[in-house]
Amino acid sequence: DALKVQSSVIKRIMVPLRYNQIVLECQFVRWPSHPEIHHPQGMPYKDFTALFAFAEQRFITAIPCLSTYGHGEYLFHNKANLDIAEDPVTPSVYDVSNPRTWEVISGILADVRAAAPKAPWIHIGHDEVLMRGRYPQRPANLGKSLSELLTQDLAFYQNWAARNGTALMLWNDYLSGRSHPSAQADL
Repeated sequence: DALKVQSSVIKRIMVPLRYNQIVLECQFVRWPSHPEIHHPQGMPYKDFTALFAFAEQRFITAIPCLSTYGHGEYLFHNKANLDIAEDPVTPSVYDVSNPRTWEVISGILADVRAAAPKAPWIHIGHDEVLMRGRYPQRPANLGKSLSELLTQDLAFYQNWAARNGTALMLWNDYLSGRSHPSAQADL
């Protein structure tokens, strides 16, 4: 019932208070490119697309927020994509050195962009990488620092955003030192 509930919030609260932007977390949408990771309580893709149109019709810019890197648990729902998990035992972070990671992420980002073609930003979350599981764990990543791995990951998103006519937003946990205080100077 997310479309019904969120449309009601937009119509009854956001419009009268003259909100003009909203960030919508969307990782559990049933992505056309990857239906195997869908959580049963997640929103159908057609509803996700309708929600963006509903907000736009009310002069509200809806910014999709697709959590990446530190909160990638949805990528591994139903035990899918474990080959791209940094730690397959506790899958929450993906392996930035695995080319298949970018195939999966690119498919979902294309779905996001198709649903929200006018979104000026895509929020990629991108926080709390060290909170769960063993990190780094994959051999290709073991000799790299957190800042090297984050930079490698962010380069993918920056290139994708440039090619797709949008900009990125992300949480400031790395810069503020909130998520990873011991690595703050390096980050």
